[in-house]
Amino acid sequence: MTQYDIVDTLQMELSVVFLILNTFAKATMSTPFMDNVNGQPGQGMINNHNNIGPEHRPSKSSESWGYHGHDGPYSWPTHTAACGGFHQSPINIQSSLVIPTGTGSIQMIGFDKEAKVELKNNGHSVYVNIRHDTMTIQNGGLDAPYQVVQFHFHWGSNDTRGSEHTLNGRAFPMEMHVVLYKQMYGRLSNAILQPGGVAVLGTFFEISSQDNGNYSELLDKIEDIRYPKDKANFTLKSLASLLPSFDNYYRYHGSLTTPPCSETVIWTVSTEKIYISEKQMEKFRKVVSSEKDWSGRDLLLVDNYRPVQSLYGRSITSNTAVTPEY
Repeated sequence: MTQYDIVDTLQMELSVVFLILNTFAKATMSTPFMDNVNGQPGQGMINNHNNIGPEHRPSKSSESWGYHGHDGPYSWPTHTAACGGFHQSPINIQSSLVIPTGTGSIQMIGFDKEAKVELKNNGHSVYVNIRHDTMTIQNGGLDAPYQVVQFHFHWGSNDTRGSEHTLNGRAFPMEMHVVLYKQMYGRLSNAILQPGGVAVLGTFFEISSQDNGNYSELLDKIEDIRYPKDKANFTLKSLASLLPSFDNYYRYHGSLTTPPCSETVIWTVSTEKIYISEKQMEKFRKVVSSEKDWSGRDLLLVDNYRPVQSLYGRSITSNTAVTPEY
């Protein structure tokens, strides 16, 4: 049996399981599901504490995937086969297993320049689409230049969770992803079909007692896109000011962390973190999701992260020796 036969078999079995679970869930929708570990709303569960009033609701629901309820991450493989593959993201980065390779630093070109951007609430995250065709990265073990398309965030309802990747089993309050495509393919939609066609820069966030002034403008604009489909245009002073150094990083081959879960991504996660205050973090938690609770009320956009996926024998490398962090 080949790897693909195994995947097909697993998908068939998962489809049956999810059909049973979905039937059961519909029969019990009058009771909100809660995380059985700590009584907090969990992933794939109905989060009854994050709902808001019906006064501002999008006219149409978004795509048929989400982070809670029947459309949560554990149902994705039933709709998109690739989401059940063997090279999925995110993962837990276990520093004791990381292999140093000495690939050198990543060169960032145009990251220090102003850029016209569009900030958008797409119902799943806060997205920033970048209209700057000269913002690229190269070197650092990459075989060609990659062009920036957008960046977005994943965050939790509290400071103990929110990041998609974890480090030695520890989650962070938020994670930022800068999405790029290999320039030779012309556009992201082409690159996403090619091995190594997409690169993503990942950054963990920590909570500080002080505001991060570099994020002030972006966070002020977030208040203008509280509801799904809201947009706001502004000039970003520099993407570099929002990022840590990528002089030291972890590297592995994986996938997009949302459907279609394409396994064509080179992941680079910085060993350095960005710090923002609790007050700044709360601005993300006031954004409204496109998802609803069991009664049809809007949910706040929190816990929009996919659980970590199995490595299945993949290696995690770093460009320098990494000191284990716990």
